[in-house]
Amino acid sequence: MTKSELTSFIKQEIADRFEKPLDAISDDTDLIEDMGADSLEMTEILVSIEDKLGVRFEDDTIALLSTPAKLAEFMESYLASIDYHGIPTNV
Repeated sequence: MTKSELTSFIKQEIADRFEKPLDAISDDTDLIEDMGADSLEMTEILVSIEDKLGVRFEDDTIALLSTPAKLAEFMESYLASIDYHGIPTNV
């Protein structure tokens, strides 16, 4: 997945989680400051993304990344490091 695809995917997850229109979520929307997410919600969003992508992120610092753009940048690098080939068909 490209960074752009990851960013769109992440923004959709956030919009769904917070029941907001997709156009209300920008690349720089801060989940903590702008959306009021707490640590549990951050974890739930990340677990949902992991489940849908079929991967587990091995880096605890991902929970500190609070915007779609920062998450996408981290995930793009991580997915490249594990030779990721796309969302599983069972999703």
